[in-house]
Amino acid sequence: MERLKEDLKTGQFQKLYLFYGEEEYLKKHYLQEISKKIIPTGQELMNISIFEGNQVSPQQIIEAVETLPFLVEKRLVIVKNSELFKGGRADDTQKIVDFFSLIPSTCCLLFIESEIDRRNKGFKALQKWGRSVTFSYLQEKDLVTWIKKAFKRNRKNIDTQTTLYLLRIVGSDMERLEGEIEKIISYVIGEEIQKKDIDAICIPSLEVRIFELVKALGNKQSQKALEIYSNLILIKESPHMILAMITRQFRLILQVKYLQEQGMSQSQIGARLGLRNFIVRDCLQQGKGFSMNTLKQALHESLETDVNIKTGIVDGVLGVEMLLIKYSH
Repeated sequence: MERLKEDLKTGQFQKLYLFYGEEEYLKKHYLQEISKKIIPTGQELMNISIFEGNQVSPQQIIEAVETLPFLVEKRLVIVKNSELFKGGRADDTQKIVDFFSLIPSTCCLLFIESEIDRRNKGFKALQKWGRSVTFSYLQEKDLVTWIKKAFKRNRKNIDTQTTLYLLRIVGSDMERLEGEIEKIISYVIGEEIQKKDIDAICIPSLEVRIFELVKALGNKQSQKALEIYSNLILIKESPHMILAMITRQFRLILQVKYLQEQGMSQSQIGARLGLRNFIVRDCLQQGKGFSMNTLKQALHESLETDVNIKTGIVDGVLGVEMLLIKYSH
């Protein structure tokens, strides 16, 4: 990442890049930054080629790369989700690998992938001829820093506790966070961002509402759990999606609770499960409302309810409601 930032700072770009990892927002952000640096405004149409999907052929990519730029120094060729770096396209990967050393100085070839295999021949060759950049989900402390900087750029201040509250309400999706931050900046007149501002303007994410629903189950607050569920149905969230997320939450709580009982710390649990620290903390807190046996049973019955809904044995809305009633009493 630091080398990419240096490339952007100096304007000296590699002929070949690979962006990969889970954080789509950052991949999109740095793609835009590279595009703005390489292609002058108004020249994009003739000088940017974009391919997407695993059906793109090596020949299509090669022809686009070898096309001369029009009225600019370089072209930009973007290839998204080609799967050339994860196996399954060995012949195509070899053709692209053979071309890496032949990429002209008049083009920048940029691959953007969700998943790669580091053992893949294409990935190893790209490491030799270009630059690969990993875009993983930001850790909690990095997200907090990013949020604070976003407010500071707009002459607003937000303390750490309020930032963490924003994360809990909105979730950690950076694209959604950016949108909510923009709304808060437009709404708040003063410089200080407070919890009441977030409550007034931000719409809780579905994940947050499911978290509150499961929390109500653990606290045996049947009325609150059913009220949250009814509100989700009113805004047209599907029972199937709600059930899937309840099931996921039960599974996370079970996993986190089990690992804690094995003596793992919060940070160790987060690393093992790929979860941010605040999610681990929340799951540990929720886990206090359930025994291990109850969690196992709830997870099993959630999966069973899903099958019953899909096979038409029970109505979707009613099936989820019955599950909630059982585990909130």
